[in-house]
Amino acid sequence: MKKISISSLLSLALATFLVFLPSCKKAEKYRDGISCKELSIEIRDEVDNFGEAMPYSEEDIRLIFGSSSLFDDFSVIYSSEPNDINEVGIFHCPDESAAKKFLAVAKEYVREEEENKKAFVASYAPLEVPKLESAEARRYGNYVIYTILGEDAKEEAFDKAKEILEK
Repeated sequence: MKKISISSLLSLALATFLVFLPSCKKAEKYRDGISCKELSIEIRDEVDNFGEAMPYSEEDIRLIFGSSSLFDDFSVIYSSEPNDINEVGIFHCPDESAAKKFLAVAKEYVREEEENKKAFVASYAPLEVPKLESAEARRYGNYVIYTILGEDAKEEAFDKAKEILEK
């Protein structure tokens, strides 16, 4: 019977581990061809009590986010109800690198919204303040989505986006 050395056994175990390691990494794949407007309609319809949705114009978006090459399609909707600050922004970026960069921009936007509007919103619609506090941005492949919604509605919106965009 042939003896196997400890170093040969360890080398074999390491080689086996390295072969199977890539398959353990779960790579999430997302679709990349759905219009942001279509996605925003689906999300709006999923979120309870969103209110009458109004879109931001391209001019408004360029004022807020600049003339960015980081996105090539967008849809930002907000509630037209006077005491409701619901807002959902969906941006499609040309590639993963741009999406990662724009995610940082979107996170900064929701942070600034909370910082700049909290006192004002508290003065006329104090029940809306938690929406600013729970505002969040996430990335799904080449899509960046931010929400200014209540906690439950936020999760409904992100769950719906993930359901639509996952392959």
